[in-house]
Amino acid sequence: MWPSQLLLDVNWEFRDGAPGPNPWWKDRSTLGTIIRSASELDLFPMRWVGSGRKLAEIKSLDALIEDSTSWQDRSYMLHSRKQGGLEGSSLELSLREGLLRLYLTISDEDVARRKDSLCDGMIELVVRSHRALAKRAMLAEMAGIRVPELEYPRPRPPREHPTFAMGVLATFIDPAHLALRDEKFPEEHLARDLAKVRKARLPEGASREERDGLIVLRWLDGPPDEDSARRACSLSEDWFARTLDPPIAPQWNDLGDQEVDVAGFESHPPLTLYDEATERGLKALAVPRSGKAPRKELDELARWARAGKLPDGTPLAELGVILSSREAALALHDRLTDLGVAPVVYTDKDGTLWDPFPPGEWIE
Repeated sequence: MWPSQLLLDVNWEFRDGAPGPNPWWKDRSTLGTIIRSASELDLFPMRWVGSGRKLAEIKSLDALIEDSTSWQDRSYMLHSRKQGGLEGSSLELSLREGLLRLYLTISDEDVARRKDSLCDGMIELVVRSHRALAKRAMLAEMAGIRVPELEYPRPRPPREHPTFAMGVLATFIDPAHLALRDEKFPEEHLARDLAKVRKARLPEGASREERDGLIVLRWLDGPPDEDSARRACSLSEDWFARTLDPPIAPQWNDLGDQEVDVAGFESHPPLTLYDEATERGLKALAVPRSGKAPRKELDELARWARAGKLPDGTPLAELGVILSSREAALALHDRLTDLGVAPVVYTDKDGTLWDPFPPGEWIE
């Protein structure tokens, strides 16, 4: 089974005082080279072009490149379908005086058509584009090949790097951009991280190369079917987490527990908290760290959960409990979930609620 889409999202930021015409796309050897490369690599059938809802047929590649020198400061779409939109494949080129964003969307039909060479072609497009922009622009942060809305096993707690794309099929890194950013934000330790990225042992199935001033980390060594894409995304995120130890994502603690958002919840006896909009309730229980709880209280919660409502008729789509310690939550979790009572969360000394069994797929 193939992913519904593959996305390539990369940005170049132009250097101050970069040589060449203004705006930069007046030089057909720059944007024209990128457009020609996209066509030569046959990533998708480019048949239509436009900067709004109405697309015009592409008469010839040379004519398209010539027209691009008169484009304006806006976004242009090269599309496989006349009607444009989310159906089909497309290449969006966002042009700004100091910026180029290249946003490539490959639909499932073109993923299947080019399955054996698609990732190679997407990587080659980035390398050729970077070469065309040499000495004028730097590849910005978070550049990578992604599979949108793909669920895959993740390390816990999740981590976020300020510049490197994680959970992707390929990661692109421009050392020149990192050096400049490291001067501005030394607290991000980018020079240290770059050294590790260049030297650290990669897991089986991954590869690393430097081409035209770019570091390319590839996490997939075959066609991007859904199973292999899941493995690649999991592999990349786990490697970055283990190798660089980047900051923990917001709303997570270092134990891998996720903060419980109780915005919109209010007191609603006999529940401690209740959200009328989602019909979710939480009941605080006084349970020791051992998790030993009175059976009578648990049976009562189980009856409410099975009935889907409180004794007063208040609807319950979900009923969970709040315990006073993480140890109690761990000890009582399985027993409560077997009774249909979940989530089992705990409160810290600041009153924040944490879920030690957060939803999602996690690397053990």
